[in-house]
Amino acid sequence: MEMVSRIAAAARRPRGRHVGVYALIAVACLLALASSLTVWVDRQLLETDRWADQSAQLLESEAVREAVAVRLVDALYAQDDVSERLERRLPPALDALAVPASAALRQLAQDRAERLLERPRVQALWTEINRRAHARLVAVLEGNEGRLVTTQEGDVVLDLTPLVEALQDDLGLGGRLPEDAGAITIMHSDQLEAAQTAVRVIKALSALLGIAVAALLVAAVVLATGFRREAVRAAALGILVVGLILLVVRRLAGDAVVDGLASPGSEGAARDVWTLSTSIMRDIALGLVVLGLLGLAWAFLAGRTRPAVWVRRRIAPAMRERPVLVLTGLLVVLLLMLLWAPVDAPRQFVGTIVLGAIAAVGIEALRRQTVREFPRPPGAGQGTVMPPTPPPG
Repeated sequence: MEMVSRIAAAARRPRGRHVGVYALIAVACLLALASSLTVWVDRQLLETDRWADQSAQLLESEAVREAVAVRLVDALYAQDDVSERLERRLPPALDALAVPASAALRQLAQDRAERLLERPRVQALWTEINRRAHARLVAVLEGNEGRLVTTQEGDVVLDLTPLVEALQDDLGLGGRLPEDAGAITIMHSDQLEAAQTAVRVIKALSALLGIAVAALLVAAVVLATGFRREAVRAAALGILVVGLILLVVRRLAGDAVVDGLASPGSEGAARDVWTLSTSIMRDIALGLVVLGLLGLAWAFLAGRTRPAVWVRRRIAPAMRERPVLVLTGLLVVLLLMLLWAPVDAPRQFVGTIVLGAIAAVGIEALRRQTVREFPRPPGAGQGTVMPPTPPPG
């Protein structure tokens, strides 16, 4: 009988509304995927303070320290003839030893550079260089220029000369380095215009896409009269799938970046950099997975299956007699989400409020359904629970 009533109810639904609701959910999930990527770029790759913190964490990786040390030594040897400088320091009778001494010094310089990068003073210098460089780089992408990161003949250049000078002093070589001793080209002129356009688009879409996703999902649930639980389940499943796709993309893209861009011997450093620079993408993905699972849990609890009815029967006294306690539990969950802060909660205040409102509406809807199915009869005791009211039809 129940199956017949469900089939009859489904037959009475307007087909156009049914298709429209699921179309809204599909569009919202696609926008959620795009929004997650723009939020990752905006909050992680274009935020200077976060980039500086990550640069400090990068030096905790042995593979990264080794790769940076190799770059510093290459810069030191590429900009000046070390053998000639050694020859000037050696007695005339030992001039022939300058070239082999220079080759031997290169390995020593590599070891000294790695130890140099372990010193707090040098790490602070590295962090400050990255902080200032990233701020200037963002300024360049927005159409300005700076000193540490500048546009030389249209190219974006990062200057690591202070670290090369520190290595030179540590080795006792002395002398002045050319101004471009530690220059690293980050972006060529033919890439600059496209990057500037991409940054403008990302900054514009970062907030708008999230609002659009929330609006579309709310609209879909509101319009899903007669099949609201199914709509919530579809939306939750879609959000869950988006989170899983992000995790897969992060893994596959990381493999592609390491395999395609890392030079031989620097794969470990490239992977560490990718892992750290996509930490927000991972957190967003995990947050979407959790939200999807919570939505599926709500759809299950609001369903007609025997386990769902059993759960509602068990929680009926609390739902009926202690609604404040239920809402307090919701508040605790939201506070835990704020402590976890998957997407930087202080800057997501509006989003947190929206999620809290949606969660409150869902809990209240479940509470009303439970109270309607398991009312407390007049004169019954506090713990008395009535059998469930059969569904209409």
